[in-house]
Amino acid sequence: MKAEQAQTAASQQEYQRAAELFAEAATTRGLEVPLQWEYRNEQALMLAEHGREFRNNAALEQAIDLYENTVLGLAPKKERPGDWATTQHNFGNALGTSRATPPRHVDAGKCHSGL
Repeated sequence: MKAEQAQTAASQQEYQRAAELFAEAATTRGLEVPLQWEYRNEQALMLAEHGREFRNNAALEQAIDLYENTVLGLAPKKERPGDWATTQHNFGNALGTSRATPPRHVDAGKCHSGL
């Protein structure tokens, strides 16, 4: 239900609301890890999209932190290489768009390690 609401919010370009709803969906009791990954990935995508569209660097930084500290851990390379690659791609895009000061070069290197 929350994921459907999040998709509706995203289609209406309500990215912050969509991110909040995907976060709620990800914490559903008994949710399998692949769905947790999907919802957390979507949450980060919505934050990144909000950051890009509205030039909100704080939202981009939230997306980067979410990829780095949550989403990557839900998609181990050996167990789920497709999801891992998607996460790396999305993480790299968020890093490339961020206007963080100082730039997060260490994180960018971490993002592409193991490719």
